[in-house]
Amino acid sequence: MLFQTMQYILIPALLGAQIILTIILHKGDICPGQRGRVHKWLPALILGWCAIAGFGMTYAPIFAMNFIPAIAITGFYLSVKTGKTRDKGPLIVLALANGFAAASFVNLALGSGSFTQLFYALVGPFIFGALFAHLLLTLARTRLQAFHKILPISGIVGGIIMAVILLCQTLSVHEIFLDRMAVKLAIALGLMLLSIGFWTYHLFKQQAIKWQFLLLANVIMAISGYYQFQLFFVR
Repeated sequence: MLFQTMQYILIPALLGAQIILTIILHKGDICPGQRGRVHKWLPALILGWCAIAGFGMTYAPIFAMNFIPAIAITGFYLSVKTGKTRDKGPLIVLALANGFAAASFVNLALGSGSFTQLFYALVGPFIFGALFAHLLLTLARTRLQAFHKILPISGIVGGIIMAVILLCQTLSVHEIFLDRMAVKLAIALGLMLLSIGFWTYHLFKQQAIKWQFLLLANVIMAISGYYQFQLFFVR
């Protein structure tokens, strides 16, 4: 159960973050300093994929395929500078990493046991991925103001959709499990709402985003994700 939960949180988070960072590195109007600082935080993605692969291999050797995105990102990271640079690096390698990450995500989604679980997986990158990417961009001190608005809005929309999915899942179980499910649903939704609150705080206060708020939002969202995923395996 723990590894399955980890998969449904980390894989969407890593895939979503990778795609957003790739778009920024390829198309973003960023100065040499910002580009280097984004490069500096790529090891966070490498560690994430290594964690998925390492834990997964204790269950089945097939999970070793998750080392491939980590290796590709490592190759890209070693070929670029983390200081001021205009060099975009071999973005084809980053695209390759995204391809294998997408393959891992598709494998995860296709392994879903129900339609609600499938939709749960599909919404993941828009919540876990956008939130993780926002943290990395803030730590890299990027000045892409549009993303500081778009990513939290993505979280709000994704949170609404996720709440509907979790409610549908709760109502689909036998009535003898409803009491237990209701408690877990309340915890999951409460934590998700709290996380989105920290995530969007700067929008309502109209002030600069703080990485500490985003780190806290990521931790709370991960805990919420743990309770969310329990709703698909009633015991």
